[in-house]
Amino acid sequence: QLYTSAQKCTLGSRMAFITTETGNNDKQSIQQVDKSSHSDPNAYAVTHLEWDADVNFQTRSIHAKAKYDIKLGLKSTDEIRLDSSSSLIIHSITDSESCKMNYSLSTCDLSKPHLGRCLSIIIPSSLRTSALGKTLQIVIEYETTEGCSALQWLPSSQTAGGKYPYLFTQCQAIHARSLIPCMDCPGVKFTYEARVTTPSWATSVMSALSKSTTSSESTKTYLFEQRVPIPSYLLALAVGQIESVDISPRCRVWAEPS
Repeated sequence: QLYTSAQKCTLGSRMAFITTETGNNDKQSIQQVDKSSHSDPNAYAVTHLEWDADVNFQTRSIHAKAKYDIKLGLKSTDEIRLDSSSSLIIHSITDSESCKMNYSLSTCDLSKPHLGRCLSIIIPSSLRTSALGKTLQIVIEYETTEGCSALQWLPSSQTAGGKYPYLFTQCQAIHARSLIPCMDCPGVKFTYEARVTTPSWATSVMSALSKSTTSSESTKTYLFEQRVPIPSYLLALAVGQIESVDISPRCRVWAEPS
C-alpha cells in the first residue's frame, strides 16, 4: 500500500521540507523550498568565500570582490542564481581564469522589495553536464551604495568618542544580499576568508578569527578566517575606533575606548 506523508519543519520561519514516502518507509523525494531566496540549493551550493573589501567612510560604500567556490549538485542547471539587491552595483563577473561570464539582474518586485533582485549567472554550455558534482569558481566585483540595508554607517557625532565614524553590519534575517551577492538562505553554509582594508585610524573585526594586520601610511589591512561553515546571515563586520578587553581565556569584548 502506498501512502504519502508531508511534514513541515521551519528554520527561521523560512525553510519547508516536504517528504514523500512509500509503505516501506523509503524516501522517494525531498523538496526544499525557501520563499525568501532566489537561489536553488538543490542544484548548487556555495561552500567557500574569499572576500576582499575596501571600506570607504567618505562615500559610505564598500568596494569588494567575492570569489565563490560553488559545488554543483546532482540536479542539472544552466545558471547560478544568487540573491542580490538594488543597492549593489555589479561591475564584473568572471570565472577562475578571469574569463567574463554572462549574467543578468532581475527587476525588483515592488510587492516584495525585501527579496531584492535575482542575479543569474550563466554556466558555460561546456560545463553544464561535465561539471555536475564538481566545484565551479566565480568572482564577482561589485560595490555597495548608501541604500545597503545591511550596513549601518554612524557619523562621528553618534559615537562615544565623537572623533571618528563607525560602521557595523546587520545581515539577519535576509539583509546579507544587500552587502554581497550570495545564497541568502540558512540552509546553505560556507567557510570564508576575508581581506578588509580600512583607514589607518580604524580597527576591523569580523565573525571570524583575525589572522594578521598590515599597515601603510593611510590604510590598514586585516586578514580573517572562518573555518566553521556559517549561513550568510552570520557574516558580520565592524569598523571603527575600537579596543578589546579579555574577560576570560576565550572571550574578548570589543568597544569604543571611551
